Amino acid sequence: EEAFSCKPHQCPDCIHLTYLFVAQRLEPAQASASLFATLPSASPFAASASRVLSVLYVGRPKGSVLRCSEGRVQSSRISWETWTDSSITCLTGNEAFCAAACADGSIYVFSHAGRQILPCFVVGSAPVLINSTRTYLLVVTADCQLFVWNVELCKSVIKEDVSTILSGADTKILCATVDANGIPTVTTSNSYTYSLHQEMGVWMRVADPSCKYSEFRTNLDKVDTRGPLEEMQRHGPAVGKRSLRTLSVHEHHKAETVAHLSNQAAAALALSSGEEYAMWTRALVKKLCETADSDRLRDICENLLYSDPRALNATTSWSPTVVGVHKLDLAESLVSIIAQHRKLQRLALLLKSSLDRRRAELVDPPG
Repeated sequence: EEAFSCKPHQCPDCIHLTYLFVAQRLEPAQASASLFATLPSASPFAASASRVLSVLYVGRPKGSVLRCSEGRVQSSRISWETWTDSSITCLTGNEAFCAAACADGSIYVFSHAGRQILPCFVVGSAPVLINSTRTYLLVVTADCQLFVWNVELCKSVIKEDVSTILSGADTKILCATVDANGIPTVTTSNSYTYSLHQEMGVWMRVADPSCKYSEFRTNLDKVDTRGPLEEMQRHGPAVGKRSLRTLSVHEHHKAETVAHLSNQAAAALALSSGEEYAMWTRALVKKLCETADSDRLRDICENLLYSDPRALNATTSWSPTVVGVHKLDLAESLVSIIAQHRKLQRLALLLKSSLDRRRAELVDPPG
């Protein structure tokens, strides 16, 4: 089974695949030969009209007809159509453009009106996954190469080998997406999700099934914040319901909970998800307060006050925000959490004094 992506069914007869581009969410297939994706109507005067891209295979060696229709599938009007030399295997689209990938490795990019934005270009192997967001187009090929291009600028953004995140012969890629900043995210069949860190040139694991005894892996705590990290982990493996008693008797559940929260905060930071970073940092501080871990609490707060949370020491140049979160506001909320614990009153006073001094320096810089 080729579990790289959902591929068209192969049949010696003509095959008709319909891609209905309606809103912003992947809709379930309405028929056995239908796949659904996202492509809002490009016309402001026809915002309620759906766009349908359909592929008609005229025989495997002869290529495909790509047809765009307006309106519902049952009563659609053909808007434009074109021909490709090879069989189209996957489609994608968004508010900016639509694209078709073919079995021979060729890629076609069109505007909503059918204008070919770029000449047909070729990747080294057959594309098996394709995705798009804004001006970015992502393609994963059968030989595990991942490409991201900025279609508007005609620029290559990323070319990476995804075989490095496949831990064994049975591990396969389930899906690959690209965000609004051109950063790809890949989910594998062993329930790991990776996001590419361009500056480091590595795949960072932002979601995984580890720390199964963490209190935040159960259904006892619900998080209200929605963001890229939550979206990636929503469809992760079911850990199952556990009672507080089951958690409390497990030898390492407290350590696993802290490790889980630390990883969540770091992953949200790597994904530049400010709201989730703040939420998981507060949750981590609350947990550390239970064990009066003053060293780690002080380190978290002072990094917000004097440097970037990624920094190894406090000498790094300071900026007032991190991934859109105001550092001093976040630090103030953390100090308030620490001040609620009697054993940490001395630390809370020290951090409150540092916070007040930092605010005063910003209002009236020294020298």
